[in-house]
Amino acid sequence: VTFMNPTAEALSGWSKEEGLGRPITDVCPIEDETSRSQEHPALQALHSGTVVGRGDRTYLRARHGRVTPVSSTAAPMHDQKRNVSGAVVVFQDMTARKSMEDALQAEMQIAATLASVGRELIAALDTPTLVDRLCQLTAEALRADLSHTWLWQPEQDAYVPVTGWGDSPEEWDALRGLLLPRARMRECALARLEDGQMVKIEASSDDVPFRMLGVKSGISRMLCIGLRRGSELLGIQTAGYRAEEPFTITRERTARGIGQLASLALD
Repeated sequence: VTFMNPTAEALSGWSKEEGLGRPITDVCPIEDETSRSQEHPALQALHSGTVVGRGDRTYLRARHGRVTPVSSTAAPMHDQKRNVSGAVVVFQDMTARKSMEDALQAEMQIAATLASVGRELIAALDTPTLVDRLCQLTAEALRADLSHTWLWQPEQDAYVPVTGWGDSPEEWDALRGLLLPRARMRECALARLEDGQMVKIEASSDDVPFRMLGVKSGISRMLCIGLRRGSELLGIQTAGYRAEEPFTITRERTARGIGQLASLALD
């Protein structure tokens, strides 16, 4: 390295004084999406004597470990005899563009998932298997291990499990006899469902839902989605997870969409 501008210093984590004289592969190492080192574009330009361009699927690893998506262009430098004497490499920080692409991809994924769920629910509208299909679709769309549908029974003023997906026969037998009284629900986190919110529950919680919804089988966390008719809470759709994986924005938005589609179907 014989020259670095201020942006190169910021991107690489090396000051000009520290970076000059060091190999370009030390100052601005390039990786692919699997964190594997790649041949550096500057070296490619040196070896080939031609301009080399890299798209935005490469990453520059800074001195202190920060990884930045970049595009790069490297052009060979020539001496007076037209021999290749060096290369100029220009990096462009693609973080903002990659964020926009990731957001667009997430939107497309949510839309495609909800379109598929909607088609399946419409196909099951006039069949007795509607709620069974709802449980399976919820689990598949949200990548959950278990899913249950609880519906309000007016004569009992309680929510009752009517179907589930992912349980063993023994687990379902233990769950199907439970009641979640509406008055009891309003004393716990599930009360937020009546306000149109989605409820996330951790296994470490001592809140009523984890006990009353019968979440056993090593479930570590659960999403609870309200099934509504207007302002009335018709039921609760749950998605349970055994793994300690985070509730991503994409998963939460998909869950809300499923709640809206399921509410229409049940109504």
